[in-house]
Amino acid sequence: YEAVGALPDKLRLTVALFYFQDMDLKSTAQALGIPAGTVKSRLARARKQLKELLQGQEGGYGTI
Repeated sequence: YEAVGALPDKLRLTVALFYFQDMDLKSTAQALGIPAGTVKSRLARARKQLKELLQGQEGGYGTI
């Protein structure tokens, strides 16, 4: 949760809706008022940033 909290606002909100609120791609896009393709892009960017953040921690988590 800390790593997600470190994400920029747009990415954090997208991740929260999609993963924590169990919204599908279409519902997430509608809730944010953006195209589904933008949701996909934000999720991909968020996963990349989370991977980097978590691997950078002492004793890192490896893969997510």
